[in-house]
Amino acid sequence: MNRRAEIFAEGQRNTVNLTSSLLQHAESTFRTADTLLVAAVSALEYRVPDRDGRKRFKAWFLDELQRMPQLVSLVIMDETGRLLVSSAAEEGAANYADREFFIYHRDHDDRDVHLSAPVRGRTSNQWVIPLSRRFNRPDGSFGGVVVAAVGTQYFQDFYQRLDIGPNGAILLASLNGPLLVRRPFADSNVGRDMSNSGIFRELKRAPVGSLEITSSTDGVRRFNSYEQGPTYPIVVAVAHDVDEMLAPWRASTLRRVAEAGTIVTIMALLGALIWRNTRKLADQATALREANDRFAVAIDALPDGLSVFGADNRLILSNRRLAELYDFDRESFGPGTPLSRFTELSTERGIEFDLSSSTDTVRLRGGRSVAVKRAATPDGGWVSVHEDITERVRAAEILDERLAELTQTRNRLEEQRNELIATGEALSAAKDAAEAASRAKSDFLAIMSHEIRTPMTGMIGMIGLLADTRLDQEQKDLTDIARLSARNLLTVVNDILDFSKLEAGQLTPEAIDFNVEDVVGSVLALMEPRARERGLGLKGSLAEEMPRRLRGDPHRISQILLNLVGNALKFTERGTVEITAAHVQISDDRIQLSFAVTDTGIGIARDAQKLLFEPFSQADTSVSRRYGGSGLGLAICKRLCEIMGGTIGFDSVEGRGSRFCFTVCCGPASQETPDAAPLAPGLPCDDEALEILVAEDNDINQNLIARLLARRGYRADMVGNGQDAVAAVKRKRYDLVLMDMQMPEMDGVTATRVIRDLDGSAADVPVVALTANALPSQRAVCIAAGMDDFLTKPIQPERLYDAILRWGRHGRKRGVGSEPAELVTQGDA
Repeated sequence: MNRRAEIFAEGQRNTVNLTSSLLQHAESTFRTADTLLVAAVSALEYRVPDRDGRKRFKAWFLDELQRMPQLVSLVIMDETGRLLVSSAAEEGAANYADREFFIYHRDHDDRDVHLSAPVRGRTSNQWVIPLSRRFNRPDGSFGGVVVAAVGTQYFQDFYQRLDIGPNGAILLASLNGPLLVRRPFADSNVGRDMSNSGIFRELKRAPVGSLEITSSTDGVRRFNSYEQGPTYPIVVAVAHDVDEMLAPWRASTLRRVAEAGTIVTIMALLGALIWRNTRKLADQATALREANDRFAVAIDALPDGLSVFGADNRLILSNRRLAELYDFDRESFGPGTPLSRFTELSTERGIEFDLSSSTDTVRLRGGRSVAVKRAATPDGGWVSVHEDITERVRAAEILDERLAELTQTRNRLEEQRNELIATGEALSAAKDAAEAASRAKSDFLAIMSHEIRTPMTGMIGMIGLLADTRLDQEQKDLTDIARLSARNLLTVVNDILDFSKLEAGQLTPEAIDFNVEDVVGSVLALMEPRARERGLGLKGSLAEEMPRRLRGDPHRISQILLNLVGNALKFTERGTVEITAAHVQISDDRIQLSFAVTDTGIGIARDAQKLLFEPFSQADTSVSRRYGGSGLGLAICKRLCEIMGGTIGFDSVEGRGSRFCFTVCCGPASQETPDAAPLAPGLPCDDEALEILVAEDNDINQNLIARLLARRGYRADMVGNGQDAVAAVKRKRYDLVLMDMQMPEMDGVTATRVIRDLDGSAADVPVVALTANALPSQRAVCIAAGMDDFLTKPIQPERLYDAILRWGRHGRKRGVGSEPAELVTQGDA
């Protein structure tokens, strides 16, 4: 029985040693592939490769495959699983979004290596073990996966060369349970779940161990040695058939039983028995030598160099890889070689070892690097493992280069950031300058409007008063010419005012119910006298199916039509001007209203058409000289169409006429039918003489206003500035104050604020602005200061009288809570 235990123990030791050697082999195989993955991820996270970059990656992969027989392919895929780079296929040839490793990396921000169950390669059709790592984009989001496909055939070929007996077995599995490689190989075993096997149950107790189990695959009872990988999630197990291990002992035992049974009768054969026992011992020695030979083969198959020195500083064993690494002749470096000879051979090759350290890194000629790890043995010697880490060092150098490039990029980005800050400051200064220029423009327009309207007020007003006196025919003709010239000048000023509103974005279209037929009819009625005067026909028509009532801004639509019809009449010598209207139903609540104004006039030259809608432009300067006008009308029409959601365009043939078309967006009219509006707004009767204070610094305008008020029987007091206006309101109760805005000493806005702050009934006197400041912003300033209404110069007498009647002695109480009238310049007609 002692002999059986000795033989079995020797077999167990050999099995355990082989298990450790094969684990180192597997760890080194995966480590080499993982080094490539780390280098690739470092490069990809620095910059996503373009077409040239992907070509460089592929060339690198192909070069590495030539030196690494364990790899079948190297692959890079993007965040969708699409193939970016492959050593074995073209870009985009396959999609790997359904692979387990891709799903894992996509759903886990795990930067460690991932070992998957074996799969068949879609390009190679070989069983491969995917070793993969995730890479992120520079912004931290998932960028894709890099995969090194390790061939199972590489392990199978290696395991097949080992002599472990007919029933021996070698197993390489993932710690998650899937079987990676097994000798003997069976296609059906690849990927089989081993998590419930005896080895995995023992693995939960200890990472290294041994046990005897009967295989569920072939029923053979084997002695199993297993060991878990220290770096990668793998386990290696080696199994020897127990019967094959004990075959020498069983044969010996059977013979001894036979000898015991016949010892009495075969004493003569004692010599033969002794010879047989001697032969058996020789066989056992041969078996031990074969086991040692197998161990030597396994040691030589290790990817790392291995050396064992005894306590006497002499070499006990080494493998082939050690001689290959350091270019030693194995014949001159065998067991028993003293350490001094090892040091001498190393020095000859320019290699210096630090024997006092447990870890060491040496540089070889040719630029390769070797990491040396030493561990003491119980007998006073030591074991050294020599690993070629050239690829790892190269990857680290590449990583350092990438980090240096990243640092440079960061510095460049910092410089760009500073440049952007400087640019932003410059843009801010430019914006401030532009805003200042815009304010200057608005101030200029306000001043020019005021300075033009102030003398025009006196001019138009006095012409109107003159026209109402007794004149002979020649005087009437001259008065009519003066009045027409003044109105033409006012039209130019009003065009500039409208254009400034549009430029400032202060004009918002209305949304009220209106009748399209009424809009077209009113335009025809207003323009018919001019057409008749020029001997031209003027007509209009609406499409039969067109809805008559809509919701939009009829005033602005009329303004566009009046401008287009006015131009058509101006530039047509004979023939007809026609207005047509139609519609397109865009949606239930949106209708596109379209108009066309067609004439038979002079047309527009082709080279002048592109400038037609530009401000202050006309077909040519001769047009302005012959027909007049500011050149703003069509520019204003274009802006009005745009703010109402439409467009404007034209077709024209020089000498034959023009056709201007425009569209605006409207909505359906409300279901309620409004009551018929009165022909004129209801105003209180002018049955009493009102006391009116006029604050006006211009003597001519004072004279004009006094005459206009006197015609209606109103009593007026005149003051020349805001300070005198406040003093007058304090002294006397007035029914109404007509307040200019720009006056010396105190302006009209300030004077109104002071009046509103007075005690008693004086604070409630109605104040109506009567000013040459016709810009929209000026109206808002006046209303905010406490004025009740806003009239602009030149003065239209009827509108002035309407305002006086509206805000008379009881007007302010009646108007409390109501909105002031919309700004309409009194020069508009």
